[in-house]
Amino acid sequence: MDSSLSHLDLLETARMLERAAIGADVPTLHRELCRLRNELTDHLVDEASELERLASVPRRVVVIGQQRLRALIDDLLADSTTGPQGQCACLSRTADIVRALARQARLENDLLSERAVVGSNPKLRSLF
Repeated sequence: MDSSLSHLDLLETARMLERAAIGADVPTLHRELCRLRNELTDHLVDEASELERLASVPRRVVVIGQQRLRALIDDLLADSTTGPQGQCACLSRTADIVRALARQARLENDLLSERAVVGSNPKLRSLF
């Protein structure tokens, strides 16, 4: 993953999204949300070959987490307008995205580290 976006890059984009939500800047929020979606998609494509190093169970856990994260982003993209009382749930939903992205990054970093590769750790090999 030489030129691909890191988890830290994705988190920085998510924080820019969060700042737009705090400022109730809907155009910027939408732009940053689209940017995050595109960056995440590229990141997942770049990361796919690394996931092949994992056994099927932890790989499935990672993929499910990635799908949930994309669903959170897609849901907010589909409904980043204000509600009936003129309030936007963007702030809390954006915070959910930032938390989910941080949680997913920790999971992937832990599982993809050398000590977690199934073939290199006999204790993990017995779990999966």
